Amino acid sequence: MGDIVLPTTDKHAPRRGWDREPDVHRDPHTRQILAYLNQHGKASIAKVSEAMGLSHGEVEEYLGTLERGGLVEKTSDGFLRARKIAQT
Repeated sequence: MGDIVLPTTDKHAPRRGWDREPDVHRDPHTRQILAYLNQHGKASIAKVSEAMGLSHGEVEEYLGTLERGGLVEKTSDGFLRARKIAQT
């Protein structure tokens, strides 16, 4: 049997897919959702969806990006809130 050869990767190439760092600062929707949560403290997906004029699925996708970036968390009562970030 021959050896298995794995493809090499260019460490400088942009990453794609699940391992990509979320870029919450470029997308206007994620910035708006984060601003809404900062202003209101916490909110349900339905409230965020209504306020932003986005579908429930779109809000879930944007919130997933914010959650992966450590900027939003789900509370025990099913609401969402912006995480407090230490000021230096």
